[in-house]
Amino acid sequence: MLIKAFYHLIALLPNIIAQCLGIVSGHLLSYFPNRESRVARVNIDLCFPKFSQKERDQLVKDTLVENAKTLFEMPKIFRKGGKYALGLVSEVEGLEVYQAALKRQKGIILLAPHLGNWELIVHYLNQFSPMVAMFAPPKQIFLNDIMRKARQSTGAILVPADPSGVRAQLKHLKQGGVVGILPDQLPKSGHAGVFAPFMGHSAYTMLLVNRLVKRVDATIVYAFAERLGLGKGYKIHILSAPDGISSDDEVESATQLNRGVEMCVNIAPSQYQWTYKRFRKQPSGIDYYC
Repeated sequence: MLIKAFYHLIALLPNIIAQCLGIVSGHLLSYFPNRESRVARVNIDLCFPKFSQKERDQLVKDTLVENAKTLFEMPKIFRKGGKYALGLVSEVEGLEVYQAALKRQKGIILLAPHLGNWELIVHYLNQFSPMVAMFAPPKQIFLNDIMRKARQSTGAILVPADPSGVRAQLKHLKQGGVVGILPDQLPKSGHAGVFAPFMGHSAYTMLLVNRLVKRVDATIVYAFAERLGLGKGYKIHILSAPDGISSDDEVESATQLNRGVEMCVNIAPSQYQWTYKRFRKQPSGIDYYC
């Protein structure tokens, strides 16, 4: 009940106030031992070995702040839906990439990493063509209908995060539609991924994109919403996928999938979800997070 009440309270706040709360919360997290800080530290130390210790320390702090901003921004976006979300977009870079993909009429696989505020991507790109995206119910049950309604407010079609959802996405692609996928989540099934390099380290990487593109000659693009200065909105970035992402070789395809995520992350590294255990599964069995 307390979580629900807190959520509804945050949803009433202006975006700039929500971001300020994120700044305060992120700074507090950086001063006390906690899971988010520890995981971010491990990931950043692994992925940025050429950074000085001071630079890595600063990136950890910045990450905690930016991730907290995302957390505090979400309630109002969920509450008010697409019209409000679209009003937060200040700039767009790479729209011509998306428009060219639409013109092909072969379907689009949109890859949206956990970077910046990913909820905005669905709303912004739904203006051009309704997107089919998988939806897994959140841990907080009260958010289920709220999140569904918000994502559907600009036309998104939500399907289960299971084989039936994959079939629905494949069908939509064959009809020339757009499907949205989070490319940096660990696959659950033992046959759903392969190990491929990400930021210089082995990461268990999904094969869903590779399997879809083997069935449909779709265009693959990346997109994310970069948070600009305090209260200044967001910049949508749309990027072409690296060559080789459609390779028949699964490891090569996964490698290029990760390279595309890296391209996005390098634009706004502090806004990536470094608090996620991306390297949890390793071929050697090592546990970086123990």
